[in-house]
Amino acid sequence: MKYRVLIGILSSNKGRYAARRALVRRTWFSACEKYGLVPKFVMGSYFVNAPLEVDDLLVLPGPDEYVALMPRLVAWCRWASTFSWDYIFKCDDDTLLVPNRLAEIAEQHADAGHNYVGSVFAGDPLACLGGSGCLFSRKAAAVIATAQPSDVGHDDIASGHLLSAWGMPPVDEPRFGRIGAQSPSADNDLATGVEQPLSAWEAWGDWPSPSPKGA
Repeated sequence: MKYRVLIGILSSNKGRYAARRALVRRTWFSACEKYGLVPKFVMGSYFVNAPLEVDDLLVLPGPDEYVALMPRLVAWCRWASTFSWDYIFKCDDDTLLVPNRLAEIAEQHADAGHNYVGSVFAGDPLACLGGSGCLFSRKAAAVIATAQPSDVGHDDIASGHLLSAWGMPPVDEPRFGRIGAQSPSADNDLATGVEQPLSAWEAWGDWPSPSPKGA
């Protein structure tokens, strides 16, 4: 892949999230490297004064609660700015991902010069559904990094409105699945699935995108 993507998987130190991280590790996490995708679980903690990397975990200073995802997104964008990459991809620890399809999607949007890509909310055309996954270019991440880290609320809405105000409205990507939609499989071209049943995780595969009909 000619583009490098950092993946931030928003998670938490709370007990039930450990099981989610274990499921990600057993499925798509280890398949990322060969496509130029670099995943980290991103959590918050008041017990660290600077970003701390421990194996596949990135612990950022600050709150770890769900309502504090926007401050964590801001902190992650600031941390990521010190590395070399073309896109960052934000998702949740219950996002089912097909790495090679994400790499393909990232390449297509990078070639098109898109800054903010995701599954656009039906009721809010300025923001993308966070659990489906969002791609941010370096330009978009730099804008998010300027936000006030004390802001709370839904990171997907807040970041989307911020980027739209800076002239970077979202580009809809139908291959990022919506909540309750079908799961990624060998028979479709979905790259992500949200809130999928355990059976979908057990059936996971790093499937290539299906060939166009008639090809």
